[in-house]
Amino acid sequence: MTPSPFQIGQQVGQNFGAAFERRKDENAIESILSQAMSTGNPEDLQNSIGQILSQVSPERQGPAIQYLQNAYSNVLQNQKASKEERLGRSAATEAGYTYGAPAGVQSEQVKASEKKKALAGYGLQPGPQNISGAMQSAQIPAQAQQTAQSPFRGMTDDQLIQATGAPYKEISEPAKAEQQRRIAEKQASKNAFEPESEKLEAKRVSELSSEIENEYKAAQAEDMRLDRMGVLDKEGKVSTPLLIKALDFISLPIGILQNPATEEYRKLEADFTRDVSKVFPGGKITNYELMSYLKTIPSLMNSPEGRKAIIRNRKLMNEAKKIKFDEYKKIIKENNGKRPPNLGILLEDRIADRIVEIEDKFIEGISKESQKFQQPIRMIAPNGRAIDIPPDQIESALNSGAKFQ
Repeated sequence: MTPSPFQIGQQVGQNFGAAFERRKDENAIESILSQAMSTGNPEDLQNSIGQILSQVSPERQGPAIQYLQNAYSNVLQNQKASKEERLGRSAATEAGYTYGAPAGVQSEQVKASEKKKALAGYGLQPGPQNISGAMQSAQIPAQAQQTAQSPFRGMTDDQLIQATGAPYKEISEPAKAEQQRRIAEKQASKNAFEPESEKLEAKRVSELSSEIENEYKAAQAEDMRLDRMGVLDKEGKVSTPLLIKALDFISLPIGILQNPATEEYRKLEADFTRDVSKVFPGGKITNYELMSYLKTIPSLMNSPEGRKAIIRNRKLMNEAKKIKFDEYKKIIKENNGKRPPNLGILLEDRIADRIVEIEDKFIEGISKESQKFQQPIRMIAPNGRAIDIPPDQIESALNSGAKFQ
């Protein structure tokens, strides 16, 4: 039967006087204290200390108490260090790295462990065979593929889409291959039974869906750009159109102004130019079309008021695109994830009223701000000075004696 800490303390205490003088039982005393503390019962510790001190003569109890205090402190420190090490090792084991290894090694071990867990979630093991096997599976005949084993074969389409976005190619590549296999399989089945008229209708609906989705993405990106332009204008640090026009005339870059706000605004203008392919997807853009399009975007050549009006109207157009996309998603959901043949008609019926409201706001904004969009005409005032006259004021200027230049 294992003696209790109390009994051990009593036994050691009987010989403590001689042990204290010789300093030979230090480890034994610390061991007793440690064992007593490990029980979690304060009485065990008190009894052990009391039994040890009871065997010490009165003249030696002062040094004995000091020694026991030191021993008690050592035990606490050792237990704390031991606990921290246990916690550290436990955390390392859970995270997948070696306790005490260099930080760089631990980082690589954690990455490898996370990857292994991710692959295991799909029934895969690290290695290139997962990719090559999946790609080969995507290329073999459909009949042979039916017997092929793949952890992705039993996934739903939504699960497969999530897998294609995995950060590890051992997961994303075979998932994409399975997607391609399903698309090819559906297309083969569709081609075998679908009449030509239905194929044409399906193509038209597919093109409409792509257009709606692309317009929505472009509208989201453009609204962020327009919001930033509005902030730059509100801050009032953008250079004036007259200064920009002067720099362009003498072919000097705007960077010479050392004005970050102006440079950022010009960059945002350039982003619109890069979006031309989304406005004219045919790929055959004439200079006239390009110039016409550029007049519809906020520019450093516009006055701050003009830029504000342009931003407002472009955001109205983007709002219409977002309304169409939101309703498009509802229709798809109502049809169990499929695009109905009458998608265009359904969309038109559902959004017509809201689009009319946006069109009215757009027209109202144009009529109120029409002067800001007009190209001024250079005329000569009666005093001989050249002035720029908006088109709607030309008649009044002529009546005042002005002449065309």
